[in-house]
Amino acid sequence: MSSTDPNRINKPALLEITGLEASYGRARVLSSMAFSVSPGEAVVLLGRNGAGKSTTLKAIMGLEVESKGQILFDGRPINGSPTHQIAQAGVGYVPEDRRIFAGLSVAENLAVGRQPARDGHAWSAAEIWALFPPLRAIADRRAGYLSGGEQQMLAIARTLMGNPRLLLLDEPSEGLAPVILARIADVVASLKARGIGLVVSEQNLAFVRTFADRVLILETGLVRFTGTLADLDADPGLVARYLSV
Repeated sequence: MSSTDPNRINKPALLEITGLEASYGRARVLSSMAFSVSPGEAVVLLGRNGAGKSTTLKAIMGLEVESKGQILFDGRPINGSPTHQIAQAGVGYVPEDRRIFAGLSVAENLAVGRQPARDGHAWSAAEIWALFPPLRAIADRRAGYLSGGEQQMLAIARTLMGNPRLLLLDEPSEGLAPVILARIADVVASLKARGIGLVVSEQNLAFVRTFADRVLILETGLVRFTGTLADLDADPGLVARYLSV
C-alpha cells in the first residue's frame, strides 16, 4: 500500500491546480481539473488512453496545449510561462517517449541535463548511480543501444539532474518488465522521501500501489474520482467502470 506522509496535510502545497481546461485547437480535452500536490507526495492520474492524463502534464509544463484556469507552483502562477522557465522554476518532466539523446552516452545525457544547485543541492552522478545502479555499468554506452527499461531509468535520471522539486512522470510503466517496474517504484518512493512532489500519469494500477498517496481517475477529461487507494478499493466498481479494458 502507499506510504502516505502523516504530516503531509500540514505542508503547503507545491502545486495547486484549479479550474483547469485544456484544448488542442477546438478540441477540448480537460474540463474543471483541480488537485494539489505537497512536497513528498505522489498524486497519480489514472485512466484509459485518451482520458486526459498526458494532457494534464503537458498543460502544467506549457507544452502543445492551450489552457485556462489556474496553475500555481510554489504559490506563483505558471500559466502561460514558457516551458524552459517552468523547468527553471523547479518542475521536471519525463515524457512518455522519454526523448533521450540516442547519439550520446549515458554519462553525456546526464551532463546535458545538469543544472545549477537548487536550495543548496545539486544531483551528482554518484547519487544517480546509487539510485539507478544498472546505469553505472553502462555509463559509456550510447543511449540508443539501451533497452527500454534502461532508457526509462536514464530519462528519469537526466531529469533529476535539473534538480526538480516537482517531477511529472508520463506513463513510466509502459512496456517495462516487472523487475524494472519494481525498481522504478522504489525510485519514486526514494524521491518522495527526499521531499520531491510527483504527478504520475498511469494506467497500471498495480504498479502505483506501492507509492501512490492519492489517485484521480479521469474519463474524457473529467475527474470521476479523487481519493486514496483505500478509498478506491472500497468501491471495486470504479476500477471496472473507468480502468478496465
